[in-house]
Amino acid sequence: MHTIADRYARLLQAVETVGKLTQQGDTEAIERLLAQPVSTTRFDAPTIEALRHARDSILAIRRALIALLETAVADGPTPNLATTREPSDEPTTVGHGTIDRAEAWRRANLRLLDHGGNSILLHVEEFAEGYRAIPVLVEIPEAPSTPTLETPTTLVVDKTTGAVTYWPQLSLDVLAQQYRRYRRGEPMTFDALRA
Repeated sequence: MHTIADRYARLLQAVETVGKLTQQGDTEAIERLLAQPVSTTRFDAPTIEALRHARDSILAIRRALIALLETAVADGPTPNLATTREPSDEPTTVGHGTIDRAEAWRRANLRLLDHGGNSILLHVEEFAEGYRAIPVLVEIPEAPSTPTLETPTTLVVDKTTGAVTYWPQLSLDVLAQQYRRYRRGEPMTFDALRA
């Protein structure tokens, strides 16, 4: 009977083996192969893109699995995924060029989930070599039953058009209802809120 530690060790060894084999692949040779006319006639564009980025994807998965396995060994048979981290001795590479601010936010957000699994507010600032992501601790104000001039504002970003509009702080269901009315050109009413 194998212990849990034995299983983790075997998994880690398998992941390391795949990583070493993948690292031996020559990215320039892969690019040359994919650029040949025979490749472009036999494979569709999504397949060529998948092959072009496969090495980087496998290495990224390898790093994630190693981090998960190391955390699992440290935490016991039920790993705490909130503490999962990437090995510090191996930098993450991006196979598609540089990442933008949104991708930096996404990556930082994945790392900084609170203990309840909820995302937290992040302020992202760009500098020459990267982005600084700062967790922002705020208390969201309680939505009033009826908006007033003093009601804090919130922003609504339209999913279809991307348009951003200012709104009074309302409960999400009321805001959604009023925004639907606004999009249809109907007057907004708050009478139902007073009842």
